[in-house]
Amino acid sequence: MEIYSLVIAHMRAAARTVPMSALAEDCYYAKHSDMRCFRPGVPGSVAMAAGMIVMLGLALG
Repeated sequence: MEIYSLVIAHMRAAARTVPMSALAEDCYYAKHSDMRCFRPGVPGSVAMAAGMIVMLGLALG
């Protein structure tokens, strides 16, 4: 048996999403679009820059 037949035979069907109304979709994306976890502030920016400098130093050195 060829590999493609085995893969197709053992693939699960993708979960189908339930259609949402426009209002429900707006509420869903409004709840999930806050970017609190992506705002590290100054200490996070300094740590990221220091990490990048160290990684570049290791890669180029």
